[in-house]
Amino acid sequence: MLHAIRPLRALGAALLLVPSPALASIRYVDANLATGANDGTSWADAYRGVDALQTALTAAVSGDELWVVQGTYKPTATATRTIYFTLKTNVGVYGGFAGGETARAERDPALHVTILSGDLAGNDGSAIYTDNSYHVVNGASAAATAVLDGF
Repeated sequence: MLHAIRPLRALGAALLLVPSPALASIRYVDANLATGANDGTSWADAYRGVDALQTALTAAVSGDELWVVQGTYKPTATATRTIYFTLKTNVGVYGGFAGGETARAERDPALHVTILSGDLAGNDGSAIYTDNSYHVVNGASAAATAVLDGF
């Protein structure tokens, strides 16, 4: 009987050494936020800044949901026109949040307008379009499980 237990102990020890996949979670995004950890773990610590959504997409893993507060988001804070938002397989990106919601069903995209913009310099009102992103969103490398909703 003692011989049967030893292989089980070895198996248990081996399983502890196998890295587990990152846990899917909600990542919070708020371009207007001025304080917090900027790590996306809560509304208070949401990714912040005009390129916050790009940061959240880079960090996202399969199964994640990105909850995005009303505001305008650009694929980059630079003037590089070739940068765009790249959707990921099995990652949902949801706009229309006010901030503070605890369920996706609480958001209201009509009331809390969330915009993805390629106007990198913020000067489209002056009819200057030569500095805009060539593309704003690219989903070509993502499967049909990628979600972009509420923008």
